[in-house]
Amino acid sequence: MRNLICMLALALAACGGGGTPATSDLATPSDLAVTGDLAGAPAPTYAGFAQPFFVKYCISCHPSASSTRDFTQYSVLQQNAHNIACGVSPTALSGCSGNPAPSQFPIGSGPFPTDDERRQLVVWVQDGLPQ
Repeated sequence: MRNLICMLALALAACGGGGTPATSDLATPSDLAVTGDLAGAPAPTYAGFAQPFFVKYCISCHPSASSTRDFTQYSVLQQNAHNIACGVSPTALSGCSGNPAPSQFPIGSGPFPTDDERRQLVVWVQDGLPQ
């Protein structure tokens, strides 16, 4: 039932039109159309969800050696939050320009997050990246 509610919410959000294309990585998370807390699940936090997500799926391509894309740094995640959410989301989000495309991230040979993990990351971004 929780998955059905989440899918319906995402489908309705995707029907909201094309939105305003993002022109930079610094677009605010509030531009995203996904809202809510995954049908009553605790809201994801950086320490409890996002940091382990980035360690598992992103750090291999975005290591600390990369100053502008160092996904071990919370401040870098804040600066790139909009594009991260657009590219991780399993479906198109209002406010995303289509570049990056839904489910484009992570790139590579895996591992890859589940659609539920992807939705949780979008909710974390939409909620303002709570720590």
